[in-house]
Amino acid sequence: ARSAIREYIYLSYCCGLSPEVTTNTKSFASRKAQIQVSALPKTYRDAVIITRALEKRWLFIDALCILQDADNSSEWERESCKMSHIFKHAYITICTSAGNDKNSGCFPGVAHLRGESLTLDMLSPGQGVWRVTLSENSSRLFGTLFGPLSKRRWCLQERILSTRLLHCGYERLVFKCN
Repeated sequence: ARSAIREYIYLSYCCGLSPEVTTNTKSFASRKAQIQVSALPKTYRDAVIITRALEKRWLFIDALCILQDADNSSEWERESCKMSHIFKHAYITICTSAGNDKNSGCFPGVAHLRGESLTLDMLSPGQGVWRVTLSENSSRLFGTLFGPLSKRRWCLQERILSTRLLHCGYERLVFKCN
């Protein structure tokens, strides 16, 4: 289905130590029917808002999109071989570069990200500089693109293979186009 290429957004995030919200064989049917956004960790909820702001319908979160059964690793083994394709063909990869777990949100320090208070404006076409306007201001700056996220196993592959990366920090977005 060629039309589906680049119609989804991929979320790159640190899981952290708290229990993961996942899809497994027991939750698969209910996940296919509906996922309550309000029940998701803050990083996932923020990614949904960003996905909607970018006017895309699909968001790929590996913990939700790949069966995570501990007693059946064959699904993960089969699907993990396809991840390079997932990264390469995503419309954009959202990188929660400043967050240290799935509860940090895409913009740590911002308590509540709301769609109506998030605007994405390309400031310098071709130079990858975006402005993000949030409902709450923070004096902290986005220090580095290589924060906690860079310690994740897939990080290098995500950064090399993704055609577009949106690094989320405290008050800033950094857009990279490979």
